[in-house]
Amino acid sequence: MGLRPTDPADAATLQSLAQDRAPQVREAAVKRLTDLPTLRGYLGKDPDQRVRTAAAVRYRQLLIGDTDTETVRRELERARDPTLLAHIAQQGRAPEVR
Repeated sequence: MGLRPTDPADAATLQSLAQDRAPQVREAAVKRLTDLPTLRGYLGKDPDQRVRTAAAVRYRQLLIGDTDTETVRRELERARDPTLLAHIAQQGRAPEVR
């Protein structure tokens, strides 16, 4: 948990840990990732439900938080989950996102 996702070296380490064989390690790493495309990749593809859930929570946190509106817009264009769209519309901090 001491890894800072804003530090490039730590971000690379988190990316690597998110591919670990142990689900607990993947889950802990996914909770710290800030790369939306990487998190999107874990949403339905990781074999462990806990990792998928952690990815979904983190993905939503980033989309409603301080992520720039253009990045959010691009991610939402890829979204296929109506509950995700509803969540962002209700919880997004930026009016442009809502």
